Amino acid sequence: MNKKAFTLVEIMVVAVIFSFLAVGLITGFVSGAKVWKHAQDLGRNFGDSVIFVEKFSRELRKGLMFQEIGFEGSAQEFSFAVNSDGVFYKAIYKFDPDGKNFICRKIKASDIFADKEDEYEETSISSLEALSLQYYYFDVEKGGIWKDSWNKNFGPFRLIKLDFKLNGQEFSKIIFNPVS
Repeated sequence: MNKKAFTLVEIMVVAVIFSFLAVGLITGFVSGAKVWKHAQDLGRNFGDSVIFVEKFSRELRKGLMFQEIGFEGSAQEFSFAVNSDGVFYKAIYKFDPDGKNFICRKIKASDIFADKEDEYEETSISSLEALSLQYYYFDVEKGGIWKDSWNKNFGPFRLIKLDFKLNGQEFSKIIFNPVS
């Protein structure tokens, strides 16, 4: 009797080998999917932060040293004069920790001088978890100092350090003031 067939032991060995291969392939696939999703989330966070910082930086670089409005700031709010499409505004940026938004309010300079500061245009820049601003000041005696607040009597600032948290990721950016 020359019958070619597999024994039960051979079938069990092959089944165990295929089981190990299947578990390895599934584990590899699941791990790869997790890494891919994490990379996508990091890319989205990075993209959102770049857009946020560039909008903010562009507006700040367009700022004017207009003595009547001046530049004033604290750790979570600042205001300055800006020219947008030939109209002078006072731009007020404020971080709202409850709503987690960085809000920009623009008031026309003509409305400020006419005591109509309640008429403004408001936009939300980005959804944030945290925001902190510092202002660079150069003192002849002490050298460079980072301040938590800025008063228009100090004159133009040189740099602003922006630290913020967006979608669980922390970012930092130093913005140069070309007016200084």
